[in-house]
Amino acid sequence: MPQSTFRHLLQDFTKSVSLDLEVPSAEDLESFEFTHEGIRCMVRPAGDAAHVIVEADALRLDSLPVLERSRALRFLHGLNRAALATNQFVATLDVDDEIRVSKSLPLQGLTAAALADEMVSAVEAARSLARSLQILSQADKAPEEKPAHSASMPCPLQLA
Repeated sequence: MPQSTFRHLLQDFTKSVSLDLEVPSAEDLESFEFTHEGIRCMVRPAGDAAHVIVEADALRLDSLPVLERSRALRFLHGLNRAALATNQFVATLDVDDEIRVSKSLPLQGLTAAALADEMVSAVEAARSLARSLQILSQADKAPEEKPAHSASMPCPLQLA
C-alpha cells in the first residue's frame, strides 16, 4: 500500500474536522500531531506502510517519585497484558522517558471518522494511564485506614 494512502487519510481527516491545513506531499509527510488539554497525540505511518500508529503521551517517568518508578513499570507490564485483550493500546516508555499509549491501525478501510475516534480514545487512554500512575505513586503516602471491624466483631468473610 503506497505511502500516499496515509496522506489521503490525513487529507480526509482535516477536511472532516474543518481544519484549513495543507497536508505535505507523501515524501515530506512524517506525522500529524496535535495537543488536546495538555496531552500530545500523534498519528504516523508504521514501518510497513500498511498501518498507521496512533499514540498519545501519558506522562514522563521522571515526574513520578524515584522510589515509585520501578513499581510504575511493573504496573505497565501488567496493564499491557490486559489492554491487548480489550482495546489493543499498549503503554511504552520511550528513550526520552515519556510514557505513552499507542495502537497500530490498518490503513485499509480506515476512515477519517474512525481515525478521529481512535485519536480520542488514545487521548482518553493516556489521561487514564497518567491518573492511574499518579494514584499508584501516592498509594504508600495515603493515611492508614483503620479496619472496619474489631476483634469482637464477626469476620465478614464466610466459607461456603
